[in-house]
Amino acid sequence: MLLPNHPPDLLVTTSEAVPQMFSTTLFPALYYAHPFLHILLYVGIAFLSAGMYAAIALSVSFFVKSSFLIFLSAFIVDYIWTYLIPIDLNDSISYFPTVFSRQISTPILSFEIMLVVWGSGALLASVLYVIGVKKYVVK
Repeated sequence: MLLPNHPPDLLVTTSEAVPQMFSTTLFPALYYAHPFLHILLYVGIAFLSAGMYAAIALSVSFFVKSSFLIFLSAFIVDYIWTYLIPIDLNDSISYFPTVFSRQISTPILSFEIMLVVWGSGALLASVLYVIGVKKYVVK
């Protein structure tokens, strides 16, 4: 990985180069213009992906009393999510949060796909949270 204060050059660093077309990273133009902002963007993406899994685990904690199962719930949701995505879908591997959290990955990434995945994870966490909170409402 190139240092953030060292501007990347497509010709000099061909082994570490990020292609402009059919890129395996989000916002390749930002990588060459402002590499430090590109790294911060991916730190934020990893933060939001981890937060989505943590919110799902929090909402599952209303239904399950075992702390070990609460810890495993995020992995179980990721495992189920893997089987819900049809394999014949274009760039089906791009729909996994564990894939688009990495800076350079194999599939062609899309910002819209990332927003759909985060939205569905937030919707799942919100629905489970509201149902779980209603169990503990004092009347």
